Amino acid sequence: MTEDVTLPRPVLVVARTLSVVAGILLVGLILLTIADVVSRNFRDRSIVGTVEIATMLLVAIAFLGLASAEADGERGCLFAAVKGEGACLPRCCGGPAKAVP
Repeated sequence: MTEDVTLPRPVLVVARTLSVVAGILLVGLILLTIADVVSRNFRDRSIVGTVEIATMLLVAIAFLGLASAEADGERGCLFAAVKGEGACLPRCCGGPAKAVP
């Protein structure tokens, strides 16, 4: 088990800044997706490179948001949707801590 470590204030400021940048990129991703859908519906043509740009934005958002989550002491939470009674959300996602088979 790891112990809690307080990060220096400059590191926290950088982490918060990266979180804001991730939020701005997320808004850009939303606008790009909306523009692509509108373009496909009205012009019957997709915007060239939308999938590649969206992929790069998603990767950037994930890594930039990771810095903020680490500074807040939050750990990433991955869970799998599994059929059956054994599936549940881990504690960090708001569910009880229960093993997923």
